[in-house]
Amino acid sequence: MRKNHYRNRKIAGYSYSPRENIAQKQQQAYRRIFIVVAVIIISLILIFKNIDVIIEKITGIGKTFDNQEELKTPDPLSLAQDNLLWTPQIDSIPTITNQKKLTVTGTAYQGIQVELFFNGDGISVDDLDENKKFEFTDLNLISGENSIAVRSIKEDGTKSELSSESKITLDLKPADLEVNSPTDGQKFGQDSQKIKVIGKTDLDAKPYVNDHIVILKPDGTFEYQITLNEGENTIKVKALDPAGNETVKEIKVTFDPNAAVS
Repeated sequence: MRKNHYRNRKIAGYSYSPRENIAQKQQQAYRRIFIVVAVIIISLILIFKNIDVIIEKITGIGKTFDNQEELKTPDPLSLAQDNLLWTPQIDSIPTITNQKKLTVTGTAYQGIQVELFFNGDGISVDDLDENKKFEFTDLNLISGENSIAVRSIKEDGTKSELSSESKITLDLKPADLEVNSPTDGQKFGQDSQKIKVIGKTDLDAKPYVNDHIVILKPDGTFEYQITLNEGENTIKVKALDPAGNETVKEIKVTFDPNAAVS
């Protein structure tokens, strides 16, 4: 009873209660925890809100998570809506030919016309068909290298950039061809029914013997074994270059199985 008396007595107008003191300390601790948690939450919100700025500062990329659509390749329709004009596409053409006239075709995704540039000069304009296709016929090539490019034209006269150049070489010179063996008019007999045709041509040409393609050696020579028929034989030797030019030589030889070896 005495202990309770001292514990609850008033000293100089102050009333002391142990339970009240513990409650105050708990309230203060809870307040501190609340403040710490609030600061953490606010910090996280600010960090996530400005994550793109932080990434840009660190990596220099500058792309936000909300702008991933910018990384997608736009299709022709979206470009048209943005008033951009795509360059036309030229269909594949040979890099070398022996034909003096050329037809150029292709596709334009936008616009109503296509302008053709030949060796740097604009020479013709063609209207697109319903499938956005264009065609230029009877283009006269000059000997040597020729360059071809196109661009689209819109209704209001707006023109696209020039397409990448397509190059084609007109080559009218046939390949050189030598036939070293056999010689024209040569005669064979007895054990000489099988003979070798030996010759030489350009390194970029393809040699043929009687329409059979022959392997060309690094020095431009070739050889091919044939079997002669009794009597006169015509041997056709041909060299075909990349442009399609042909050089043909015909050699006549005779095989007589009863004659002496030539």
